Formats: sequence, C-alpha cells, structure tokens
Amino acid sequence: MGRSGGAFRGCLLTLAMVAGAAALAQDANPPPSETDYTAFDLGELTAMDVVYGAASYDQKITDAPAAVTVITGDEIRAHGYQTLADVLASVRGFHITYDRSYHFVGVRGFGRPGDYNTRVLILHDGHPANDIIYGTAAIGPELALDMALVKRIEIIRGPGSALYGAGAFFAVINLVTYDGDELDEVEVALEYGNRQRRGARATWGGGAGADASVLLSASGTRTDGDDIHWPEFDDPATNNGLFVDGDHEKVGHLYGKYRRGDLQATAAWARRDKRIPTGEWGMIFNDTGAAFTDERLSLDVSTSRRLSPVSNLRGRLSYDDYCFEGEYPYDFAEAGDPVDQVIQRDTSHGHWWSGELQWSSVIGRRHRLVAGADFRRSVRARQESAAVEPRELYLDVEQTLENTGFYLQDEWSLGGGSSLYLGLRHDDYLSFGGNLTPRCGLVTHIGASTTAKLLYGEAFRAPNAYELYYGDGMTQKGNPGLEPEQVRTWEAVVERELGEQLRLSLSVFDNAITRLIDQVVDPDDLLLVFANVGDARTWGAELDLDARLLPGLRGRFSVSAQRAEDDATGTLLTNAPARLLKLNLSTPRRNKALAGALEIQHVSRRTTLAGGASPAYAVANLDLTWWPPLKGLQADLAVDNALNQRYADPGAGHQLQDTLAREGRRLTARLGWRW
Repeated sequence: MGRSGGAFRGCLLTLAMVAGAAALAQDANPPPSETDYTAFDLGELTAMDVVYGAASYDQKITDAPAAVTVITGDEIRAHGYQTLADVLASVRGFHITYDRSYHFVGVRGFGRPGDYNTRVLILHDGHPANDIIYGTAAIGPELALDMALVKRIEIIRGPGSALYGAGAFFAVINLVTYDGDELDEVEVALEYGNRQRRGARATWGGGAGADASVLLSASGTRTDGDDIHWPEFDDPATNNGLFVDGDHEKVGHLYGKYRRGDLQATAAWARRDKRIPTGEWGMIFNDTGAAFTDERLSLDVSTSRRLSPVSNLRGRLSYDDYCFEGEYPYDFAEAGDPVDQVIQRDTSHGHWWSGELQWSSVIGRRHRLVAGADFRRSVRARQESAAVEPRELYLDVEQTLENTGFYLQDEWSLGGGSSLYLGLRHDDYLSFGGNLTPRCGLVTHIGASTTAKLLYGEAFRAPNAYELYYGDGMTQKGNPGLEPEQVRTWEAVVERELGEQLRLSLSVFDNAITRLIDQVVDPDDLLLVFANVGDARTWGAELDLDARLLPGLRGRFSVSAQRAEDDATGTLLTNAPARLLKLNLSTPRRNKALAGALEIQHVSRRTTLAGGASPAYAVANLDLTWWPPLKGLQADLAVDNALNQRYADPGAGHQLQDTLAREGRRLTARLGWRW
C-alpha cells in the first residue's frame, strides 16, 4: 500500500499541467460521451469508431482516455482472420509468438517466453474471459468465440486495472459480437486447406418476437499439421530430429446469444485437442501421446436499467468453467536398463462465479461518474499431477481463490474541448491482500481535426494459482510467496484527421515495471520456479495511418519503435523486437464480384534465452473473395505467408529449442452460403 504515494504524485503532476487549461476554459459544454450511441445502427457506429471498453461506456475513439484501435467485422472477413492472434498480429505495437502449442501476445516490445498472456485482459461483450488457474488470455483456436461472430474488436492500449482489476496490465481487448437480428440470416460454411485442414460452421441469427433476437452458431476444424524437423534432436535415438504426426489439432465451438431489450444472455463453449510436437519438459521425442486438451465454458447474463434520463444501472452475473488435461510421456530408465516409460498426467479444473454492479450518471454539465463493484470466487480451483500407471501422485492442491474490487471514475468536462479523466480502484485478494490503482488522463480537442491525450496509469498482475502452487517435484515447484507485479505508464497521444479519409495517430509511451514475475531455475535443486526477479522498463513510439479512401476501401500502415530492457543492467529482454511494421489493404466488398486484401508484417530480430537471436522476418498474407452469380454464395481463398518465408520465434525455458520454426505457406479455401 505504500506504493500509492507515487501513484498520486503522478496524478497530481497531470493535474498541475491541466490547471492552466482549466483556468482558460470557456463555459463548459456537455461531455462528448453524453451522446446516446445506442440509437445508431452498425454502419453509423463503424463510421464513428465507437469504443466501449476504454471508459466502460460508449464513446468516440478521439474522446477515449487511451490509444485505441477498432477492428471491424468487415476487416475480419476481408482478411480472412481465423483467430484473435491473426487480428492482433496486424495491429500496431503487438507481435505474436507461436510454440506449436499456444499463441502468445507481446505488447509494445514486452513478451516473456512461456507467459500465458497473463498481462492482457480479454473481454467477450464485457465479460472477463481470462481463466482463474493460469490467468490465460486465450487468443488462439482455444478462444471460446468464433471470429465469424465478432462485430468489432476494441484494442485498448495501456494499463486498465483502474477499471478492470488484475490482468489489465498492458492492454484490454474487448470482442463485441453481433446480435441475432443484425445478421438475420442462416449461413453454412465449409473450408479446406493444406496440412489436411477441414472445417465447417453453421450460424443462424434472427428476431425472436418483439424487441428480441437470437444468435446460434456451431463450428469445428481439424488439422493434421506438419511433420517437423528439430535440429536440436538430430540423433538416430530421437528419429534424427523428425517429429512425425505431432502437430495434429481438433477444435470445436458452440455459441448462443439472446437479447431482449436491455437483457442479454450468452453461452460459449470451446474445446481444443492438440498434440505437442516439441519434446518440451524433457518428454520422449516423437511420441504422439504427448498432447493436451483445453475446454472452456462461460455463461453470462447481463442487464441494464435506466434510472433517469442521465443515469443508468448495469449488472452482470457469470459462471465460468475451465478444464485442462495434459499427458506427457517420460523415459526414466537408467543407462543400460530397459525403457521405463511413464505417462504423467496434469489436470487443472477451475470453476468460478463472477459478477459486477455498475452505476453511471451525468452530473450537471461537467461530470460523468462511473462507480461499481465486482467479484470473482472459485467453486473449484484444483491442480493435480500424477503418473498414470502405476499411479503415483506428484501434486494435488486445491485453493479457494477470491477477490473483490471497487472503482470510481469521473469524466470531468473542463470546457474548451477538454476533458479530464480521474479513476481509482481498490482490490482485495484472499491470496495477498489489498491493492490501490489510480489513473488519470487529459483529452483535449484542438480545433475540429486534432486531439491530444496525456495519460498516466497504473496496473497490477496478481500471481495466479499455477505460479503460486504448481510443483510436480521433477521439473518445477511452486512459490506461495510471490508478490503482485506492478506497472506505471506515461503516454502521450496525438490524433489528427487529415481530411475526411485519413487519420494519423502518434503515441509515445514509457512503462516502468516492478517486481516482474518470471520463471527461473533455482540453483539449489535445478527446478523451475516463478519468482519476482526485478524491474524492467519499456518505452517507444508508434505511428499509425488509417486511410478510408472510398466506401469499403481501407488501408492501415503502422510503424513501432520500442525497447524493452532489464532496469538494473540495461540489457535487452528476450523476445523483444525493436521494430514492427504493418500494412493492411482491403478493396471494396459490396456490389462487387471480386474483392481482395493484402497484409504485410515485419518483425525485427529478437534475443533468445540462450543469448542468440531469432532473425528479422517479413510475411505477406493474401485473401481473395468471389461472389458467384448464385445469390448468397461466397468463396474465399486465403494464402498466409504467401512467399513461404522461413522464420522462427524464441523458445521458452521448458523447451530445448532456442528458436521454434513457424509454419510455412498456409492455404485455406472457404465456401459459404447465406440465405
């Protein structure tokens, strides 16, 4: 709690810079966010680039106290994005790592190898989706939401703990889904690709009586994947480094959404079965029994009630279920002895309730207040590790995980086109106690075309159950003494409209991270353990140009220059690219027989754990869409990594590989029919 003094000094400095503007302010105008955006249809909202997650109510991007990117459903379909990882790879400041098991997201140069995306918060229509065991923000196929159902994705950079609590460390990503009556159709889609990829999806959306709608969807994919050669295992005893049939994957999704007036109920389920083709954790190489399963279920009911013309009450109650099961074959034979193979099975079961109650109101002509409380409590949070046959128990721990939070935010209209955002949140955790998180930001509109934002915020990440308690005694151990890691962020943003078709954004940021949690080797017993290893710092700048030259014709170009380093030594962190370049172009898709999209991504070299480097790379992705004369029919051909670029990502501590090769060219053909 002593850290709050520095937090308030940061906010006081921001207030001092605001004082001059406030003294010269004209008569206050109503806050821009007082507009009722729910009255607009999808096309109008898209044109205005509305974001919800930055302040917990709808507002234009230029009014939001953050650097925000909105990816629309049209863009998702134009580029043929299959996962959230595909989307984030196209956005400024984000880079994606894939170790042939999971996709990991790095933000503004910070991407620790082996971290399960615990420093990013994922929301589905405002529902927190990070699981209670690992704190994972799922961005790959295991995400419990098909990208075809997403209306827009709000990518909100910077610390968000002042509103959302732990996990909103570097970014908050809110996926907003379609309502049934917005689709108002039946769609059946089939897909086929190289590596024997097969998939199918069926979706129905429509009205369900007065002021009600229903959306239902089911989808599944199956991929055989590659036979992969790993030079680190290039020995006759390990099949000369060739892992055969180890990249197999099966994924299934079910989704339902019901809306009637202000009442909304959603149900989402996903299951992913994946073989592990890397021989990690010292497992037997080229054994297809190395595999894991992720299964997720979420049930969410939310409603809102207008208490007066200027105030609103919103409530949410959710139940989530996450199950993980992994099977790992090991050979514990001594030299000269017959093979003594053991299957180790790890299981994690997390079942929890969460809820939120939020009140918002416009007070006079100057203030818009948001106040709320939320909670999360586990019904079950169990981790088990055991040898299968003969059964030998290595780990069996179950904890009660519980946290509550209270927050208050004020959007204060200063007049003259300026608004000041002040926020404060207090969290209380059963595992480590309390935490106070502030944020403040000044948003100033300079004329009709330029917006400047000065932002200060803090965030924290609570150690999760896996980091605290998992220990099988053979490869790693738990650390119940972990403390939360913290980040303090300064950011300046300038957004300028260059006519009606172009928008230019420039962000400069500085993140100071303390008590960083990372996995290290304990020299006393050579076991991996999570520890608070010290401090880190990331800083840099991002330039983004968004062009909408014609209806449906869109282009985005961004450049990111960034550095992530150990604060004590100044050495570069691993998996920290210094430069990112992104280019996205898509042609109009309405009233045309053909449309296309092009994407180019460049990621600079990254340091690896062994002190080597994964070289810089650039990939190009293409998508071509054809609408045959038959009404409702649509055909897509997507070519990812079209030039078959050979590149790799840094490995993690539990992998022998210093770098892990990414997939080569991927072709996917899709055929859909809507009526």
